[in-house]
Amino acid sequence: GKEWGSIASDRVLQETALILRQMLRPGESICRASTAEFVLVLPGSSDLAAARLAEKVSLKFASLHPSPESRVSTIAVTTSHAGVAGLETGSDGAVGAGLLARLHAGT
Repeated sequence: GKEWGSIASDRVLQETALILRQMLRPGESICRASTAEFVLVLPGSSDLAAARLAEKVSLKFASLHPSPESRVSTIAVTTSHAGVAGLETGSDGAVGAGLLARLHAGT
């Protein structure tokens, strides 16, 4: 943000979120975790499926190049990092359901 300015930073975040959203299935969510980090919530996905998606995301961003058609034509993604964490729930799924409800409520 400091190097490119807030308008360019906002555009990068919007474009990043759009790309990630297009890679998700119905019921999956994207959350901004910090200034430059996103979390993908993939209910019902196995660790292996989540790791495969993380690899696809990394490859997608590695393949991006600035172009005149891009809303962010002067900024290229230089690095991406991904990790996978699972959440065990009880037999009733209460923990996962509660987290998803809070996510969708924006809290």
